[in-house]
Amino acid sequence: MRLKPPLLFIPGLKPHCSQAIGIFRNELAKIPERLDHLASDPGLKVFPLSEPMLECQVSLGAMELSLKPYDLAILGAILVKGEELRRAGHTWIGFCELDSDLQPWDRSGARKPILSALYNNFQIWVYSDFLVEDIEELPTGWI
Repeated sequence: MRLKPPLLFIPGLKPHCSQAIGIFRNELAKIPERLDHLASDPGLKVFPLSEPMLECQVSLGAMELSLKPYDLAILGAILVKGEELRRAGHTWIGFCELDSDLQPWDRSGARKPILSALYNNFQIWVYSDFLVEDIEELPTGWI
């Protein structure tokens, strides 16, 4: 489904504002094409939220995580998908998390206890960047 950018007409709008709005509308119109291109990448699998992921989101919402509903949905998807991959035979799961709300550490590097425990319990390794390195040794009990 293609979304059309809203038409905007504001009398007396300054020329530079009109230009910025034009650029915004142009970029907004490109989003569906960019998403289609991203989804066609062979190294990336786009998947919808499943019922188990949504159930996990509800359970996570009862914990004291202080996350927004969208972040809870993403975290639920990460945990459930990690479990699915492990059941499919993958020995460890790792991913890059750039959203500071979902990282298991704070700005000073101290562990966030609840998020750290969740990732550890689900045996999910979290990287802070896309420079994924080999792990020399996984935590005890992960394999």
